[in-house]
Amino acid sequence: MDREILIQADDRDNRIAVLEDGKLMEIYFDRHQGHVGNIVKGRVINIRPGIQAAFVDIGIERNAFLHSGDVLSSRGRENKNSRPINIDQLLRHGQEIIVQVTKEPLGEKGARLTTQVSLPGRYVVYIPNLNYIGVSRKITGDVERERLRELVGTLKPKNTGIIVRTVAEGISAGELERDIKYLDDLWQGILEKSKGLPAPAVLHREKDLVGRVVRDLFSDEVDRLKVNSRDIYEDICGMLSKSGMFLKNRIFLYENEDLFHRHDIPHQIMDALKHRVWLNCGGYLIIEHMEALTAIDVNTGKYTGKRDLEKTITRTNMEAAVEIARQLRLRNIGGIIIIDFIDMDKDASRQKVISLLA
Repeated sequence: MDREILIQADDRDNRIAVLEDGKLMEIYFDRHQGHVGNIVKGRVINIRPGIQAAFVDIGIERNAFLHSGDVLSSRGRENKNSRPINIDQLLRHGQEIIVQVTKEPLGEKGARLTTQVSLPGRYVVYIPNLNYIGVSRKITGDVERERLRELVGTLKPKNTGIIVRTVAEGISAGELERDIKYLDDLWQGILEKSKGLPAPAVLHREKDLVGRVVRDLFSDEVDRLKVNSRDIYEDICGMLSKSGMFLKNRIFLYENEDLFHRHDIPHQIMDALKHRVWLNCGGYLIIEHMEALTAIDVNTGKYTGKRDLEKTITRTNMEAAVEIARQLRLRNIGGIIIIDFIDMDKDASRQKVISLLA
């Protein structure tokens, strides 16, 4: 599969598209700086035992929401009697705490918080106050998984959790050590900064869109990264100078060129906004996004086949399964998803469709 990332910069914003075999799979816009990922020194304003939550002033318009479960993650989930610890045993009114934003404010709801901070790097995710080592499930080789575990065990600071990311497969001990040290230094700096600032105060801001994409998406699985801005091109090369040097020959500058139009991105975005999505076989999907769930209906449409109805239905369902996976990524749909495939008589046909969804 051919994978590429397009970074389109203009006077208004930066836009980023992820393509697989020329098809748009993910789209990102950078029109404003959000709060997710920011680490903040906040002040507890209100404790609500009835909902096991606290409201915290983090310096934005609406107080943020901190559930007891997101405090317990750094304090232990249960007490000696195996009962959940009440929110008023964990926090007090006026207390200053370090929190991380996990969800943007939406409508009447404030931002969502956690006390369990995590700092993503190029190769690892650094989690302070948690003695843990994890390796991405996408690294499947037992020998490589054990090698990475042993390396992290010798490199990680005490009382620190480290999760090894997929892109770390095959990297040297030196590269891993540099990433862990960078994140540890970053965390120590955040702690030091918090000592001299009254709440509410932002202690650390998450990277901008380009920085996040280079860190999280630009890996050995990506064949090309195309960018139309020399400034951004040079910034990316600078980011990779500390790690990922082997990827620098996959970055291509198309200065002042409209990469989105060159790759037909506007048309693909318009298709993604439609209620009905056509399949290559002539069938189609109906995507209904509601507040509680997303419902997707599969229809044969123009495709009726010539003789074998079971084959017609199975082919439509199989093509629908692949396209549904793409649409969920492209539209950033999560939560409860109900898919109504066309009924199939044979168990073998159903298994073919299920295997595509696994």
